[in-house]
Amino acid sequence: MNWFLIALIGPILYACANHTDKYLISNYLENGEVGALIIFASIFSLIALPIVIFIHPSIFSVSFLQGLVLALNGMVVVLAVLLYFYALQKDEASFIIPFYQTIPIFAFALSYFILGEIITPSQGLASFIIIAGTVVLAFELNPGKIRFKKEVVLLMLSASLLYAVNTVVFLLNKCSQRISRRLSINRSL
Repeated sequence: MNWFLIALIGPILYACANHTDKYLISNYLENGEVGALIIFASIFSLIALPIVIFIHPSIFSVSFLQGLVLALNGMVVVLAVLLYFYALQKDEASFIIPFYQTIPIFAFALSYFILGEIITPSQGLASFIIIAGTVVLAFELNPGKIRFKKEVVLLMLSASLLYAVNTVVFLLNKCSQRISRRLSINRSL
């Protein structure tokens, strides 16, 4: 089987989801009430939860603090999705979605300061290329007029930052689990 075609399944489904979001926001939500879409997504998550519990029953075996961090992290993701929906309401999906490429840049910066990770030269170069692309994308070029799409860019960069925070918090939570496990192993020795 051609693995290239299999690798394309993810981006194709992601593009379908983004265009479906735009279609729903444009055609079914009056006065930009994107909150209804958030509630629908939350209800779908509640439907999927029993399936996840059946597949991985130990999902609730976390401490109270870890559960609290995960709940707050979930709220951060909901806020990021809300900002994405507002941006999608203001512009086309083909303009909005490339701004998600800034998530790794925010994650690099946060990981550098919070987790002490090192950014390689190739990661720095890739970040520069992504930033250059988003700067070019942020301008609307009409004959004789150039307009900066400030509101949409701010919404999408904020959503990307929140997704990066989500990622770094998960990494931080994972690192703290490993450290506490190592400490408990060392105590038992």
